[in-house]
Amino acid sequence: MKHVASSNGGEEGLPTVTIIVPTYNRATSLADTLHSLMAQDYPRQLLDMIVVDNSSTDDTKEVVLDAQRVSPFPLRYFRKENRGPAASRNYGIERSSARVLAFTDSDCQIPPEWVLKGVARLGPGVGLVAGPVRPVNTPERLPAFFSHQTDHGEEDYRYATANVFYARDAIERCGGFDERFGCYPWGTPVGGEDTDLAWRVKRAGYRSVFVADNPVYHEATDMPMLTWLIEPVRAQILPRLVKDLPELRDRLWARYFISRSAALFYPALAGALVTVARRHPAPLLLALPWLWDQRSMIERDIRYPRRWWRIGVKYGLTAERYLVQSAALAYASLRHRTLVL
Repeated sequence: MKHVASSNGGEEGLPTVTIIVPTYNRATSLADTLHSLMAQDYPRQLLDMIVVDNSSTDDTKEVVLDAQRVSPFPLRYFRKENRGPAASRNYGIERSSARVLAFTDSDCQIPPEWVLKGVARLGPGVGLVAGPVRPVNTPERLPAFFSHQTDHGEEDYRYATANVFYARDAIERCGGFDERFGCYPWGTPVGGEDTDLAWRVKRAGYRSVFVADNPVYHEATDMPMLTWLIEPVRAQILPRLVKDLPELRDRLWARYFISRSAALFYPALAGALVTVARRHPAPLLLALPWLWDQRSMIERDIRYPRRWWRIGVKYGLTAERYLVQSAALAYASLRHRTLVL
């Protein structure tokens, strides 16, 4: 395995690494995250971890204090006001002197070779190393319908901070995460700060590397129903990102859609509107591709015990989310004069 030389390194030329984990009200999943991070197959004297608590109201502090007592390397805990994950990650960066900054989230489970594999690819000229974020369910905490899940199995334009390593010189040269990507009033992160930083680093002349065999596993997070229904407004950040970073245009589905599913929703919406206007059901056939695309959410309801009544409700709720997403994208596309659907 190729190792990285570092003036601040140690055993076998490996660099010092700080793992930074922002968190907010995820005490249960955070405990699993910390347990997996403490099992990293990396020299203990070169590793430390920082947990930045965005003023959680659950048992987050107690979970971290329990982990501190058994951690094989330094584990520091900081509590601050909730101004979003970008500010929390910068807060952690400022309190680290390591040559490599590793980022993950407090609802992820991390394989023991994660740090070693990520660091191994931070060679000369490489500013960031990313990897897949794959969904996982914990049997004793199966997610409800109103939940959030992440699945980035291949390299795309996002470079999610659930699984990314940055060279300190790259992140400092580019000024860290842009803290204007904050939170909505109800506490949901605006998002986009990870994509923004990654592309600024690439624009500064650094290369990025995607390590397909170095995943982290993201656990679904339950959400209040109202938060789940309005969460898709976060899509409005994408037209701004595409305007600021035109390189992203070619990474979109068919260059203008944020996903294949989003593209299929627009004919479905048109069919529904024409059906209402003309009082004829035939245009609803336009919805069939989208309905088929979304079929995974109803698979449990068509098996025993069958709950047929839930199928229509789930499709209706999901359509509402796509409608919110479409409206948010339309608004932001007009605002930023950059079409993203």
